Amino acid sequence: MTNNPPEMTNNPPERKFPDSNWEYFSVWETIRSLLLSIPNHFQTDLSIRGINATEIFSIGPVFSSILESQIPETLNGLRNVWDKDNKHPSFMFIRRSQAFPDVLLVDTITEKITFGVELKSWYVLSKEGEPSFRIS
Repeated sequence: MTNNPPEMTNNPPERKFPDSNWEYFSVWETIRSLLLSIPNHFQTDLSIRGINATEIFSIGPVFSSILESQIPETLNGLRNVWDKDNKHPSFMFIRRSQAFPDVLLVDTITEKITFGVELKSWYVLSKEGEPSFRIS
C-alpha cells in the first residue's frame, strides 16, 4: 500500500448553504452579508510606518492576528444589524485561536454553537498569487 496523495483536480470546492428553513437562517444570511462589508465597519488602532507595500507580507502573521481578533469584536458591535429584533440576546461571537473554525456564534447561556466562520486573512496578505500549500 502506498501513501500517495489524493489526486488533485482544478474543480473549485462546492459551496453549501444552510437550509432556508433552519431557525437561524436569517441570522446566518445577515452575518454572511456583514462579513462582505467588514471593511466598512472595521476599526483598529494599528499604525505602521516605514515599510514598503511590497514587503507587507513579511508582517502578515501580525496583521492576520489583528484581523482575526477584531472581526468577532466588529460583529458583536454590529448586533443591532444581525439581531435587530433582539431575538438572540445571549448570542455572541467568540474567537478561537488555532482552532477550526476561527470564530463561533455561541449562545452564552447554553454554550450551544450556532455556526462558525473560518477566516483566511493570511491569504489576502500573502505574496503569492495563489496559495501553494507547500509542505516542508
